[in-house]
Amino acid sequence: MHDSVKAALAKWYGDRAWRLSAKRIADLGAYNLNGSVQDVIDHAEGIDILAGPGVHHVIEPGRIPAELRGKFVAVVAVSSFQFSCHADEFRGECKDLLEPGGLLFLTMSPKGNTMHSTSPNSYGYTDGIRMSPMELCQFFDPCFRLLDLTRSHVESSGGDLIYTGERKP
Repeated sequence: MHDSVKAALAKWYGDRAWRLSAKRIADLGAYNLNGSVQDVIDHAEGIDILAGPGVHHVIEPGRIPAELRGKFVAVVAVSSFQFSCHADEFRGECKDLLEPGGLLFLTMSPKGNTMHSTSPNSYGYTDGIRMSPMELCQFFDPCFRLLDLTRSHVESSGGDLIYTGERKP
């Protein structure tokens, strides 16, 4: 996780601590390769399709188990969306994890940024899902109300998009 994304996540969480503190928060795509949401939000529950560091719940792609559906006040997905094989499934996972009105904090490298690896990538995904800011907003619109869209400040890569939204009923 880039330091600028970590700082943006800490600010987002800090601004909402009154609402999020001690509540269930999902870290979707939690396999810890280079820093974790749990470094910022220690009570976040890691969810991924592969068991490993930072993962509390292993799921099948696109399938949220009944015991996790609608149980989270927030979903945080840092640089995991772009590595999903199926964007629609990932959006559905975010929605299915959240209670109505729950919050989404999602980052991704936008179109035009250099591709990068999450080695060790034992599941063989590539970062093939890239969207412009407008495409990202339109893609999440059926399930989420846009709250904010910004860009992290990483000189070398131009920065990640940071999308925050609220689950629609």
